[in-house]
Amino acid sequence: MRTKFKSASRLSIVFILAVVISGSILTYFSINNISNLKELTEKKIIEEERELFYRLQDSIQTKIDDLTNGFSVEFSTFPFILNKSGDFVFPNFTPLQETKTTGKSSNRYVANFEEGVKAEFINQDFNRAERYLLACLNNSAGAADSVKALNVLARLYIKSNQTEKALAKYHSIISRYYSEPGPDGFPYAYFAMYQLIKLDDPSITDNILSLLDSCLTKIEDGTIPLTYSTENLIIGVNQWIEKNNLEDNQKVIQVNNLLLSINEQINFVNSYGDDIKEFLIETNQNDDKISINSFNTTNLFNAENHKLLLLNIDLDKPIGFVIDNKEFFSSLLDPLDEMDLDYQYLVEFPEIAQANNTHNNLIYSSQLNPYFPRQEIQIKLLNEDVITELVTRRSYIYGIAILLLLLGMVLGIGLILRDLSREKRLARLQADFTSNVTHELKTPITSIYLFAESMFFDKLKTRAEEKEYLSIIMKESERLKRMINNILEHSKMEKGKQDYHFVETDLSALINLVIHEMNYWFEEKNIQVLSDLEEKINLKIDEEKIKQAFSNLISNAIKYSNENKTIKINLFQESDNTVLEIEDEGIGIPEDQQSRIFEKFYRVDQKETESISGTGLGLTVVKEIVEAHHGKIIVDSKPGKGSKFSIVLNNKNLTT
Repeated sequence: MRTKFKSASRLSIVFILAVVISGSILTYFSINNISNLKELTEKKIIEEERELFYRLQDSIQTKIDDLTNGFSVEFSTFPFILNKSGDFVFPNFTPLQETKTTGKSSNRYVANFEEGVKAEFINQDFNRAERYLLACLNNSAGAADSVKALNVLARLYIKSNQTEKALAKYHSIISRYYSEPGPDGFPYAYFAMYQLIKLDDPSITDNILSLLDSCLTKIEDGTIPLTYSTENLIIGVNQWIEKNNLEDNQKVIQVNNLLLSINEQINFVNSYGDDIKEFLIETNQNDDKISINSFNTTNLFNAENHKLLLLNIDLDKPIGFVIDNKEFFSSLLDPLDEMDLDYQYLVEFPEIAQANNTHNNLIYSSQLNPYFPRQEIQIKLLNEDVITELVTRRSYIYGIAILLLLLGMVLGIGLILRDLSREKRLARLQADFTSNVTHELKTPITSIYLFAESMFFDKLKTRAEEKEYLSIIMKESERLKRMINNILEHSKMEKGKQDYHFVETDLSALINLVIHEMNYWFEEKNIQVLSDLEEKINLKIDEEKIKQAFSNLISNAIKYSNENKTIKINLFQESDNTVLEIEDEGIGIPEDQQSRIFEKFYRVDQKETESISGTGLGLTVVKEIVEAHHGKIIVDSKPGKGSKFSIVLNNKNLTT
């Protein structure tokens, strides 16, 4: 047994060392992995930022190629057309110039016009002035004479409060003579609009709005040229709309949109006209320009925003585009969410002078050459704490895993040590069992041998002595039989080969039989037995097994009784249960050991039991027999006060 235990101990120690070593190695690699995680994550982020930069570069090239090849694009551009001198064809911008002579007016036209003006301003005779001016229309030599007369007639009708006639004349000017300039080069259509927005008559507001819409449409599409005074005209129209509190109907919305579009054209011409003309001259003189699909490129700079200019001079009328950098860069960022990236990034396009050059290994910076020489791209993490959060989260995961591993190791080692302790205790109990069994068997065998020897050598003098010796031999044999039965029962329990034969039995009669068989020991130990057994309790039980259990309990009561040598045996029915109580007034059982007295080989460890021999199997056998009968055994004991063992059997499980 000792050799076997030592072998098990050695194997357990080897197992513990293996668990500790493997756990330590795993812990080391986990800690090392956490320390390398930050470096690996930073490397991955830098690689993704570089990949994102190349994708954006490709997107820039693709969008500009699409624009210069005539394909539609998402971002806002401002197209324009020039003549070879660098003047704008579209937007149609014409600086004010002196009116070119297109033809000589007839003498009659001149005379009638002078008389009409004289009647208007000197004589204040509007009817006479109207007749002369209408005569001018009949004698006009061309469009210039007609629009001149119409303009004066419209003015005359306004003075004479004939607004309907004035509207009709302005309508003719806007619809038929919109491109005709006045004496100072100012288009007559502009004169008409200025006069219309001065009219203060709510009844004709809708008519005025329609005329404004017609004229602004022609300005917006380039039919009527833009001039340096167009901006003032737009301001006047806006003020007229606000003054008349016009509702936001479809017509008003359309006019407002036209005003915005015309204003953009004016701002474009004012902001970039000179730069574009200069770039055209330089391009004609210098071939060393960056070119994309026949479009030369340059950057235009102002205080508000930067623009990319593309100009194709190979055509009869050079065409070009102006790309707003902010809107262009914004269009590049739209597809970012669709890219398969592990992290979210913030992409910015600052000027090189304004770029954040703070040293940060996780910010990718590069110039956007060649198209945007003063522009830089910066790519950085949207959440700069993502690495710290990742490392912290992974540290928690590894920490918890390592902690669980350590707990598992400690638990495993604890279980191993517990098993070793159990094996050691079991080995000690088995050794004690062998010693106790030897002593227990030796006592009855010695008695049987001595009394049998006395009878064999005829040392007995009377028949009464012979009967007494035979009685002792029988009782010691019964005692020996009980011990052997306990050992055999335990052996069957261990092997799982217990056989039970249930028959209906009178329980009170069976207990009386056990008491009768134990009378010798009651008398030998001078023990008083007080029994109170309810009669006619019939249950289906294994008679021999229950008899053995009763005998073991009574034998223990005898063995552990002290000078208070009284044993009480009670049998009664309580509700659906049958209860057998065996109570002594002996040494008792400590409370902390009461839960273990039914373990095999276990014996109560206290001073009073040192001189009492036993196998440590009696109560183990009792518990197994009682549970096989679907019952339970209850112990109630106090040291120095005695013990009471109660067997509770359920009548329903043991009746026919």
